[in-house]
Amino acid sequence: MFPTNLHQKPTQDCIHWAQKQLNTTALDIQPMPEHAHKDKHLYTVKLTDTDEQWLLVEAYQDVQSMLKFITLSKILRNNQIHTPEILSQEITTHRCWVIMSHFGHETLLDWLLTHDNPDQKRQLIEHCLTEIKQLQKQKIAYPVPNYTNNDMFQDMSLTETYFIEQLRNSTLHDTQKAYMAHIKTYIIEAINTLPKGLMHFDFHSANLMLLPHRTLGVLDFQDLKIGPINYDIVSLLTDHYYQHDAQEITDYIDLYYAQHLSDLQKQQIDTAQFHYLFNIVAVQRHLKNIGIFSRLFFNQKQHYIQHIPKMMQQLKRLCVDCKQLQDLPDILWSSKAKHRYSEQVHKHCQSTLSTKQIDALLATVD
Repeated sequence: MFPTNLHQKPTQDCIHWAQKQLNTTALDIQPMPEHAHKDKHLYTVKLTDTDEQWLLVEAYQDVQSMLKFITLSKILRNNQIHTPEILSQEITTHRCWVIMSHFGHETLLDWLLTHDNPDQKRQLIEHCLTEIKQLQKQKIAYPVPNYTNNDMFQDMSLTETYFIEQLRNSTLHDTQKAYMAHIKTYIIEAINTLPKGLMHFDFHSANLMLLPHRTLGVLDFQDLKIGPINYDIVSLLTDHYYQHDAQEITDYIDLYYAQHLSDLQKQQIDTAQFHYLFNIVAVQRHLKNIGIFSRLFFNQKQHYIQHIPKMMQQLKRLCVDCKQLQDLPDILWSSKAKHRYSEQVHKHCQSTLSTKQIDALLATVD
């Protein structure tokens, strides 16, 4: 699912530091699959004498995010959320080295793509829903920002900037621009009717590790925010890497509403509204991620765009029952827009990728 750059290696200074922290020079250091974070590289470090393994992180220009990750990891772990244990760290103004516990290599995404056991899948998803509620209960002595109206608006605008204008190299006409501005306002106003709580903000299957004893390892929690209480279940159930069956999604929404909303929250929002606002939050998140994945395409992480067509398919399903949003899928993913998208991907990649690689990127275009 995610490529691994086998030539990626930590700097010699980082290697020497890791050897000192682990008190051995007998280390086998292998790169982990690449991810969206820029200037941050992950490595599996195995002690060749004992087969004990750790995760080594070397980050540049991402120090503030790493500091937040380290602090929140300790706080959440003390509160029974299974986050990595930090063994050692060294931080300067421009770089960060961290050694932490290794959660292995099986994500929830890996399991979903390789297993076909409905009963086990339901158990796993129910475990995830319980974990989301457990996160929302956290009392964190750390400043957690609100996901503001401006944040939501700017996130949705990423699709126009990076997908429409840069990746498709297209321009919306004035009526379409006015429509996009209107639906962003509509979406924000609808989301503001939801109760608020602590959210992971990226609770999808590739950030959830399956550990022994039915333990769920949680990663990438450094962007914790206060926002709509359904945001994390939206992230889980409308995952851009894996598509759940529509009826399954409906059943899991009902389950979460019944088991994990408080009586006060149920007074604020009924089941029908909760389903409707699930779709609204999912549209908001897809608009954010379509823009982010398009931006990653221009940051030499072309493989992310293979997930854009899947998100477009989900958008069409999510918007069908909302009159205000029904025109959105056609603006983004009409036959003409798909052709333009494919044409531009070929143009941008022809000097760096083979025809076979480009065809693989476009294989998901329907």
